[in-house]
Amino acid sequence: MENLTSLVILLFIIAVIWLFDRKNFKKEAPLFYLRRTKKGLNIISRLGKKHETFFKRFGDLGIVLSFGALGLFYLLKERKTFNPLGFFGKKHSERNNQFYTIFFFILSFILLYLAITPVLALATSLFGACGFISAYLAETAYSILFGVVEAGGLQLVLPFEVSRAPVFYVPISYWLVSIFVILVVHEFSHAFVSVAEGIKVKALGYGFLAILPLGFAEPDEKEIKKSKSIKKTRIYAAGSLSNILTALVALALLVVSTSAAAGVFEPAGISYESLTPDTPAIGVLPETGIITSVNEKEVTDMAGLAAALNGVMPDEKIKIIINGNEYTTTTFSNPENESQPFIGISKVTVESQIKENISETFGTRIPWLLMYLSRLLAWLFFLNLGIGLANLLPLKPLDGGLILEEIIDKLKISNGKTVFKTISFLMLGLILFNLFGPWFL
Repeated sequence: MENLTSLVILLFIIAVIWLFDRKNFKKEAPLFYLRRTKKGLNIISRLGKKHETFFKRFGDLGIVLSFGALGLFYLLKERKTFNPLGFFGKKHSERNNQFYTIFFFILSFILLYLAITPVLALATSLFGACGFISAYLAETAYSILFGVVEAGGLQLVLPFEVSRAPVFYVPISYWLVSIFVILVVHEFSHAFVSVAEGIKVKALGYGFLAILPLGFAEPDEKEIKKSKSIKKTRIYAAGSLSNILTALVALALLVVSTSAAAGVFEPAGISYESLTPDTPAIGVLPETGIITSVNEKEVTDMAGLAAALNGVMPDEKIKIIINGNEYTTTTFSNPENESQPFIGISKVTVESQIKENISETFGTRIPWLLMYLSRLLAWLFFLNLGIGLANLLPLKPLDGGLILEEIIDKLKISNGKTVFKTISFLMLGLILFNLFGPWFL
C-alpha cells in the first residue's frame, strides 16, 4: 500500500505541475520534457563575477577530487603560474608538476589506506572519486559473479519499489526533498563556475524524463566548445564536488541532530516493512509491524532482538508479539549463516518513542520534527554522496566522462581517442552488469 501511495503522490505532483505550466515545457525527446526560465540568472551572474576567484578555485578542487593525482597533474600543467610551497625555486616547471603529483599520490594513498581496502585506496589516490566508484563497481561485479553478494553496486533511486528491478527505495517525503537539494546544488555550481569563467548561462530550468525529475543550468554550448580545456573541466567538476560537500555538511548536522535525538527518544521495538518471500512468516505474521517481544522476552532494539533469539535454532517455533498481538511462527536458516535463526522480516529499523519527561515538557510535535530532520539528513548525506560519485563515472555524457576526455586530450596520451572509447565501453559494461547482472546469475 505504501508503495502504491508513493507512486500516486509522485504522479499527482507531476500532473499538477503539467496542468498549470504545460505551455512552458518543450519536448526534447520521447518522454523528455524541459521547462526553461531566465529567472535567477541576474543573481547567478552577479555572484559569479563578484566571486570569480573563489569559483575558479572551487572548480580546481573539483578536478583534483574527481581525478586524484591524474587530475592534479593535469591541473598543474594547465595552471602555469601555480607553484605552492615554492619548491625548486619560483619557476613553474615539469619537475615541479611531477614532484607535487607524486607527493599528493603518496600522502593520499597512506591516508586512504587507513580507511578503505588497498585496491580502493590505490584507485582513489591515482584517479580520485572517479577511480573509487569505478573500482567499487569492479569489485562488486566480481562479488556478483562468484556469489558473494546478490545486489549490484548501482541502483536507481526511486520513491517506490519495482519487483526484481535494480531500484533503491527511498520514502517519498525524503526523496522529494533530497532530489530537490541534489539538483539545485549541482546545477547552480555549474552555473556559478560558468559565469566565473566568462561563459554565458542561457537558462535555468527543470523537467521530467518520464516520471523522473530533472534540473539543469544551461551554459552556452558554443562558448564552452571554444573555451580553454581548464575552463571546461572546472565547470564539469563543480557539480559533483558540490554534492559531495553537501553530503559532508549533512553528515555533520546529522551527528548533531542524532546526539540531540538520543536525549529525546528511547527505543520501543523493532519495526519491519515487509516479509521475506517464500518463508514460514508469509501468511502467519502481519506484512508490516512493530515487534515488542520474542518468547516472552522484551525487545526494544536490535540488541534485545539478538538476545531474545539467543539459543533459538532454525526450524524452531517461537512466540512473537507484533502490534500488541501474539503470533507463533517457525524460524529458518539465516541465508548468511545457516546455523543462525531467521524470522523472515525485511527492512528492519528500531522504532522510537518520546521519553515521558520530554513529552510532558515539550509535547510531541517538536520531538517528532527532530526525528524527521535526523532521518532527512541521513538521506541527504547518502544520496548526495552516491549520486555525486555516480556522476563522476568515466562515461559521457556524465561529468566524469567529459572531464576524462579533456584530460586525455591535453596530456596528449597516445591513441587518446581509442583509450577513452575503451574506458567508456568497459565502464558501460560494468554499469549494466551491476544493474542487471544479479537477474541472470
